[in-house]
Amino acid sequence: MKELSCLIHDYNQSKYGVDVIDQCVGTYSVQRISRRWPLIVFYNMIDLAAINSMTLWLSQYPKWNQRKSNTRRIFLSQLSTDLTVPQNQRCSQESRLMPKVKLALLSLGYQVPSGIVIDLNVNAHTNRIKRRCYLCPAKPGRKVRQICDNCGAPCLICEKKN
Repeated sequence: MKELSCLIHDYNQSKYGVDVIDQCVGTYSVQRISRRWPLIVFYNMIDLAAINSMTLWLSQYPKWNQRKSNTRRIFLSQLSTDLTVPQNQRCSQESRLMPKVKLALLSLGYQVPSGIVIDLNVNAHTNRIKRRCYLCPAKPGRKVRQICDNCGAPCLICEKKN
């Protein structure tokens, strides 16, 4: 009985780490709704890797963005950019890409080879119906008159995507 109470005491003394991680994951997470348990485990691994990498980074550079209140968001944004830049650069050199991928790369500021540039034009008809940009998230609900010359889908290249 004494052994059990000692175990419970040790557990209660060290369980705050789980609460801190749950709080961090609850704020910023890559998790999406899924019924596939391997995918959920993978999402959890990505979240824990991001928390661990930030812990290591801050132990190495303790004064990094010390005065800002949103250091975790800044770190995750920089981490995601640093992890995706090499793939985006490789992808921008590919000649056989879908038009939506090409347009997304252009909106992120990557140079697409001249043979596959998508031409955008603003129609002269001001009474043309505005439609949602297929690259923008649904939440802001940006509506545009620009259409892609190749596929005819409504699209917007704006500074807000960068």
